[in-house]
Amino acid sequence: MKKIMGYCSAWTVMPGDTLNVMVSTYGPDRYRADLVRVICGNDDPDLDIYREEEIEAPFAGEYHGREQITIAGSYVTIPSSPLVTGLGSFTVQAWVFPTTPEKGLQGLISNWDDATASGFALTIDDSGAAAMRLGDGSGRTVEVTTGRPLAKRRWHLVSAAYDAAAAALSPHPSPLGVTA
Repeated sequence: MKKIMGYCSAWTVMPGDTLNVMVSTYGPDRYRADLVRVICGNDDPDLDIYREEEIEAPFAGEYHGREQITIAGSYVTIPSSPLVTGLGSFTVQAWVFPTTPEKGLQGLISNWDDATASGFALTIDDSGAAAMRLGDGSGRTVEVTTGRPLAKRRWHLVSAAYDAAAAALSPHPSPLGVTA
């Protein structure tokens, strides 16, 4: 199978800014680069209709490809801190663009310890829905889910809140542009 993967050095740029694009090829020894404007006016999550409009660019052309090892996906690891582990009530949220919600359990934001079943984990659950798991280290865990799968390839603001005084846990997914 021939694959090409690329990513940019910045998420946003202004006219005149420099943007580096890193490309890795798995199989093909050459690839073509062009600048295109992607035009999509469809807001239906079940349809993927768009068109491209090519824009003249000085870099347009064919290039030699090579494999450059990279780990796909976005993540960060932050050492555990008493500021997080000592929280009573809290809210955690993330903007997500699920590409494989049907894949099964996937962590979004987590401060979870499997050995002691303690901490919290904001996840996409086995059904593709937003979920939150809490554990206090005593072996008891609580998990709640929205029960509604996230739309594939649509931005969602996924959040969950724990109110220690009320012992209430509630997850909230909101697709971009839709109010819950």
